[in-house]
Amino acid sequence: YERQSLWRMTFRMVDDRPLTGCGTGNWKVCYPNAGVEDVFSIDVLDFVFVRPHNDYLRVLSETGYVGLFLLLLPVGMLAVGVWHNTGRRGKSRKLSRRAKMLVIAASGVAGVMVFAFFDFPYDRTELLLWCSLLFGTAMALADPIRHSSSLSVSFPLSNPARGAGRLTHTLISTLALAVALLTILRIQSEKQY
Repeated sequence: YERQSLWRMTFRMVDDRPLTGCGTGNWKVCYPNAGVEDVFSIDVLDFVFVRPHNDYLRVLSETGYVGLFLLLLPVGMLAVGVWHNTGRRGKSRKLSRRAKMLVIAASGVAGVMVFAFFDFPYDRTELLLWCSLLFGTAMALADPIRHSSSLSVSFPLSNPARGAGRLTHTLISTLALAVALLTILRIQSEKQY
């Protein structure tokens, strides 16, 4: 119930400044002006919320519709890339290995995006790193440049025997290890509360 009240307050904030929002990082400063009387934790327990538990509403309230559009634009580009690589199968319904990897990476991005409706992965470094890795991989696999007339780009992971492929594998492995370490540290720090 309180989450819904926070979301209503956030929409009131959006009504005040729909295009530009209240400023990045200012949700926690501006939300008391939207009325806190219907949130028990705030009104009675004097609890302080720092985010609306919905990253899209947070971006919308802090940066307006312009910021939300800029956040969702790359996701739309990814959706178009997935469609171009998997949507037009015709008689042959079998997906290539590259298309299957694209669907897996794009599904990971979609999972984080669904999670953002009810929580705040925007504040979780390890989730942002994983999402960035998945998003970058999916965009590279979608290969929108391939559809242009004169440009040809190959994805470095497609041939690990090449030097660039080994470097890419090393960087991805290092990033995955760093994300795993950050996740462990965050879990340990949250156990202390």
